[in-house]
Parts: sequence; C-alpha cells; structure tokens
Amino acid sequence: MNASLPLQKSLKVGTLAFNSGHYWDAHEAWESAWRTLNGPDKALLQAYIMAAGALVLLEKRRPEPARRLASRFFERMKDGAGAALESALRCEALYETMQRVGDLSFNAFPLDCEAIHRDARRLRIPLQLTPDETLQPDPDRVLTHKKPRTS
Repeated sequence: MNASLPLQKSLKVGTLAFNSGHYWDAHEAWESAWRTLNGPDKALLQAYIMAAGALVLLEKRRPEPARRLASRFFERMKDGAGAALESALRCEALYETMQRVGDLSFNAFPLDCEAIHRDARRLRIPLQLTPDETLQPDPDRVLTHKKPRTS
C-alpha cells in the first residue's frame, strides 16, 4: 500500500477491503492512514488494524495469536476513546466478533475459527466521513517517498 495515499482515501480503501472480506488488504490500507495520525485517532485505527489481523490469523487457523490480537484490540479501543474517527468507523458487531475471538481456547477447533470467520464476513464497517471532516493527519508524520538530499 502506498504510504502517501491521502488519509481519507486510505480509510476508504481499508474499509471497502474489510467489508469485502479482504482483511490483509484492509490492514495494509489502514496502516497507511495510521502512520499519519496521532493521539486517540491513532489508537482507534490501530485497534481496527488489529481486528483485521486477528481475522487473517483465523483464516490461517491460528487461534492463539488471533486471541492475543483481539485482547489488544480492546486495549487500543480504550486508548482511542473520544477519537474523531470513532463515529466514522463505529461497528458494534466488530466488538462482538473480537469478543468471540478473545474467548477462543488455546486449542480451538478449526470449526470454531471457521464459524467466527464466516460470521465476520457479514460485518460491515460504515465509513461516514463528511466533506468537512475535521480529521487531519499530523503534518510531522505524513510519509513521503522523497529521497533525502545529499550534500
């Protein structure tokens, strides 16, 4: 994913990928946006990145690492309280799904992973950014592909 994508485009691409069940692509697109944020918005988006990662791990039938990411999802959501992104990305069903992932046992049966993954494919994260969205990237953190000048 191109790290110089504008913030809102990265959010949209990630959300569309997630809603299509392409969790790795969502992870990558959201990470592009995450790099430019700070404070609660950065924490909230990191939680969503972790959720996408947990679902990728379920696809690979790796319940223990998925469970750990789900636990971290809730920690980062607490850190993201009050974020401007909160209303734009709010998805109660994602919280319920991450709770189910967090409740998996270390030796979860593949059918448990498959059931959660199948249900997750029905999730839809509504991205509700308005044209006058106040969310802006931190100018000190925006990444570019410019090479540093040498003397």
